[in-house]
Amino acid sequence: MSNNRSDDQARHDRPWSRPGRGRYALTRLSGMLRPDISVYRPEPGKVHIENDLPVVTRDGTVLRVNVHRPPDAAPVPVILFAHPYGKDDLPALTASGRPKLSFRYRIMRQTGPLVFSSLTTWEGPDPVWWVGQGYAVVNCDLRGAGTSQGTGALLSAQEGEDVHDLIEWAGAQPWSSGAVGMLGVSYLALTQWRAASTRPPSLKAIAPWEGFTDAYRGLARPGGVQENGFLRIWDLGLKKVRQA
Repeated sequence: MSNNRSDDQARHDRPWSRPGRGRYALTRLSGMLRPDISVYRPEPGKVHIENDLPVVTRDGTVLRVNVHRPPDAAPVPVILFAHPYGKDDLPALTASGRPKLSFRYRIMRQTGPLVFSSLTTWEGPDPVWWVGQGYAVVNCDLRGAGTSQGTGALLSAQEGEDVHDLIEWAGAQPWSSGAVGMLGVSYLALTQWRAASTRPPSLKAIAPWEGFTDAYRGLARPGGVQENGFLRIWDLGLKKVRQA
């Protein structure tokens, strides 16, 4: 008897088995087909952009970054973020003005309307907004991702060393005040923890959220239960970046 009750509870602990499942399915489908996301182009002359700048790491591997900064030459503090998702995977605007978005915005449910610029990559800060606040923004392809050289080693100490070198490069540029902070969600949070542990002198602050420091407990087995949904989506997204 108890087993039947447990089975019944398990069935009803899934969205498609709960009351209102039809409405839920329509909401999800609508969100996948037309996410409630608005993308705007930066005003001409508001952001100075330099793409694919090379940064040579301590072992000679060349990583590539996109830099967005105020149009004047005055040194400013830097916000840097590094990830495996492709710094050039940007939302495009169609002829009708609607954004052409990464599949991630469609498959991962958004809890409310989003507005960001056409220079914004997945889970990263909006360069246009931060440049408007007086910062330079450096968007970095990790080793083996996007336009960077080398073979990637996700969740590795190597990434911490690479991001350390990226931070010190940013801190030494003529448009930089020498103060570098890091900002970002999820994997962009993980690279912050890794880099901060190496104590780069130019790093003054980090703002990680929705991240973890233990991949087993925080990703593979959260709460001791095997994760078998998000990891498939994440792997698909990484494959798309490698194939691009």
